[in-house]
Amino acid sequence: MGDPTIKVLGIYRLNVTDELFREQHSMLFPDSLGVSRAISEPQIREQLDSVVLVEVLVLDRNGR
Repeated sequence: MGDPTIKVLGIYRLNVTDELFREQHSMLFPDSLGVSRAISEPQIREQLDSVVLVEVLVLDRNGR
């Protein structure tokens, strides 16, 4: 068995849909806080636009 290695298979931008935006808004700014979408939208868009998904394959992993 060789040393553990990680092979990057792909890096993907997150597809920010309206549904994903609404879910993120409801988690970060529940109705009880009373924060309007107009105020929170720039912050949420910036957060979601910075997300990437990294697909990797780990080869020869050990117990660590």
